[in-house]
Amino acid sequence: MTIEAIAMDRRAMMALMGGGMAGGGLVAPGIAAAPESTSPEAWTRLWSDPEVERRIADGIRANRMGNIRLQLRDRAGRPVQGRVRVRQTRHQFNFGANGFMVGGFADPARNAAWEAAFARLFNIVTVPFYWRDFEPTPGAYRIDETSAPLYRRPPAERVLAFAERWGLRTKGHVLVWNQPDLSIPAYWPRDDAERIALIERRARMLADRFGGRIGVWDVVNEVLHSSRRFPADAMPPDYPAIALDAADTAFPDDTTLLVNEATPEAWDEIGGDGTPYYLLLRSLIARGKRVDAVGLQMHYFAEAEVADSLAGKLRTPRQLFAALDLYARLERPLHVTEITIPTLPQFGGAEMQAAWTRNLYRLWFSHPKVEAITWWNLADGTAYAGEDRWNGGLLEKDSLRPKPAYLALDRLINTEWKSDVRATTDAAGQADMRLFHGDYRIEVETNAGGWVDARALAPGEDANWLVSLP
Repeated sequence: MTIEAIAMDRRAMMALMGGGMAGGGLVAPGIAAAPESTSPEAWTRLWSDPEVERRIADGIRANRMGNIRLQLRDRAGRPVQGRVRVRQTRHQFNFGANGFMVGGFADPARNAAWEAAFARLFNIVTVPFYWRDFEPTPGAYRIDETSAPLYRRPPAERVLAFAERWGLRTKGHVLVWNQPDLSIPAYWPRDDAERIALIERRARMLADRFGGRIGVWDVVNEVLHSSRRFPADAMPPDYPAIALDAADTAFPDDTTLLVNEATPEAWDEIGGDGTPYYLLLRSLIARGKRVDAVGLQMHYFAEAEVADSLAGKLRTPRQLFAALDLYARLERPLHVTEITIPTLPQFGGAEMQAAWTRNLYRLWFSHPKVEAITWWNLADGTAYAGEDRWNGGLLEKDSLRPKPAYLALDRLINTEWKSDVRATTDAAGQADMRLFHGDYRIEVETNAGGWVDARALAPGEDANWLVSLP
C-alpha cells in the first residue's frame, strides 16, 4: 500500500486503522484544523519577525518547487485541448521517523494504528542497528523474526517489511557510536587493531546484507557529544575516519553516508569557522573521507533549554538559519536526523508543541541544503527510558490519537506542501504550473477520451512534460 492510497477524510482513516475501540481506545488520526496556539511573547515575536517569515516563505517556493509546462499531444503530435489534473503522489523530500516500535505493541490493533499513522505522514523510516543489541555475541545477528525480542529494537527485516508494505524509503542507524550502554558491544576488545578489524567487519556484514536495500546510513554518531560523556579510549584513535573509510569501501556508491551529531554541538556552539562540529566535518572532508551528508539532531531533554528557547534566548530562528548557513558551506546536504519537541504543561502543552513543530519544519524545509527531517518517536511513552517523560511524540500514549502536532504536520506535508492542480490546456495544448518536487499522477480528459500518465519533478529543474495520447 502506498501513502497516496490512504483516503484523506476522517471516516476513511478510521476504517483504515480499524475504527474506534470501546472505552476511548484506538482511533485514527483524522483531518482537522490544528488548534490555535498560545505561546510566550518573546518566542512568538521572534517567529513572526517579517524578515524570518519572508525568508521561510521565499525559501519554500524557491527551493522546493519547480515550473512545469504540460503539453498534450495526439498520436500525430498535434496539440490537444483538454482538462488535466496533476496530483502529487510522493514527496521527493524525506520526511521520516524512527521505526523502533514496528510490531512493538502487544495488541495487533495498536500495531496497525501506529503503522497507518506513520505512513500517512512519513516516507522514510529509520531502522535500528545499535551494535550491542544487533550483534549481542560475535557473529550472532538480530535480523529476522527468530531473533530474541527487545523493546524498541525490532529485527531489521521486520522494519524493512514494514517499509515495503507502505512504500517507504529506509535509513540505517548507526554503524559506530561511542556509547557504552546503547551501542558498544559487551565483547569490545581493548586492543585498537582488533577494534578497527571489528568496525571493518561490521561494515562489510551490513553492506553484504543490506547494501542496495537501505539507502542512507548514520556512519558515526555523536562524536563530539560522546567525547564529553564517555572515556575517550573506548574507540581507536581517529575512529570517525576509520568508520567512514570502512563504510566507503563496503557500501554501494549510491548509499548516502552521514556523520550525525547531538543537539548542543549541532546548533548551540556556532562560532563561524571555529565551530567544533564544522571543524570536525571540514577536517574529515579535507582528508578525503566520504561524508555525503551532515546530520543535525534536535532533542529537548533539559528544562533550561526549553525555557531559554521559549524566552527567545536559545535556538531562535535566526540562530537556526545561521547554523544551517554555516554547514551549507561544506557543500553537503543537511539532514535533521532526530527530533524531540516536548509536551509538558509548564511549557504550553500540546498546543505549544504543535506551534513549535510547525515553525521548525517550515524553517528547515525552506533551506536549500536540507533534504531530510526525521521526527524521533512517533508516540508518547515509546522513547528511551528517561526521555519518555518529555512526551515528545505525535500520538497520545494509550489511545494513539493524533496530537495537535501530528495534525499540524499532516496539514503541512499532505496539504500545504503537496501539489494538486487542475487546469485546462490552451489552443497550443499547454498548461503552465508550479509544483512541489516529487512524483505525479497526471489524469487527462479530452473529447477523444481520457488517459493517465506519470512524471517526476526533481529539485533544481524546470521541465516540459509532453503527454501523448496512447
